[in-house]
Amino acid sequence: MNRTQATAALVATTLGVMALFGLAACPGSPSTTLYTPITGLVINSDSLLSGIGCGTGTGQVYKYAAVVTLAGDASEAGLPVSGVFDCFTNAQFANLATPDGNLTSYNIAIYAFNEASFPAAELGGCDNLAADAACQGENPATVLKYAPMANWTTTCTATQVPGVSEVAVCNSLAPVGDASVGPDVGADTSAPEDGAAEAGDAGSASDSGDAGGDGGAPEGAAPGEGGLSEAGDAGSEPG
Repeated sequence: MNRTQATAALVATTLGVMALFGLAACPGSPSTTLYTPITGLVINSDSLLSGIGCGTGTGQVYKYAAVVTLAGDASEAGLPVSGVFDCFTNAQFANLATPDGNLTSYNIAIYAFNEASFPAAELGGCDNLAADAACQGENPATVLKYAPMANWTTTCTATQVPGVSEVAVCNSLAPVGDASVGPDVGADTSAPEDGAAEAGDAGSASDSGDAGGDGGAPEGAAPGEGGLSEAGDAGSEPG
């Protein structure tokens, strides 16, 4: 073996050793990831809209609003919170306030609108809550103001777990009547009016009875009213 061959053999051996140690070191190298789990709650839109569907039709959900409050009677600064979402979008609430920093349970009220009933002037423009900082859908008072216009409603529950996007458990959406007419306030006022009319009728009948009891028929009385009493009086006189 000449010098050239010996040098080539040494280089090959060195490369082989380096490759061997390099491969052996790979499994021990630290792994990295670009995804960091979000602590918060998720509302699955597919499950929420099951049986109704997403779209612009009268019988389809166009957008839905969610209001998150702390479960039970407890209160916490930073709650309630709200958001408005497209029908095909999962609602996401991140890093909600917690009383003690541990597992915390929340109640969620859902208000779903078809396109005709959705108050776009007040709750529209909230497709990207991260960018739309001035979106009125993030104001729970505004959402609740327009809640009576919703076509469907339901409730959900969820527990926030550190480092986990917990999926909320929701009841089925239920229709709440014709949202186009707003809250039903007419029915409350019509009943007293009917009652007053009935009371008035009863009063007039009582007045008629009192008049008849006096023995004289009032003006406009039906034939025979008061007449029997007069006839009886006449009959009692001596012949």
